[in-house]
Amino acid sequence: EDDEDDDEEDDYEEDDHHTASSDSKRPAIDPSDWKDLEEVARAEKREEDVRQKKAAKKREKKQRKKERLRKEASDKANEAAKKKQEKLLTSWKSRVVAACHAHEAPKVAALLQES
Repeated sequence: EDDEDDDEEDDYEEDDHHTASSDSKRPAIDPSDWKDLEEVARAEKREEDVRQKKAAKKREKKQRKKERLRKEASDKANEAAKKKQEKLLTSWKSRVVAACHAHEAPKVAALLQES
């Protein structure tokens, strides 16, 4: 079992992409360059965060607009139904009044059953 662990360590050491000194083609990165790279990475991360927040804000605004339009459509439909109901009631009342003035008892009785 110990031999297997030693083999794995040897493989790791032989793998030249793990150490900068073993790769003669790739120059070592200067510590000041690391700071610059880290700053660039942080700036990119901030920009990405800003883009994500902006996209989220846009999605939320679009969702609020959809909800507002849906509510307005519902309110408009409710208002139309209410007006239709009021119109039917007004018509019925007018027919009842007309039947009463004409002394048509059977017609008044039929209208009252209709209600």
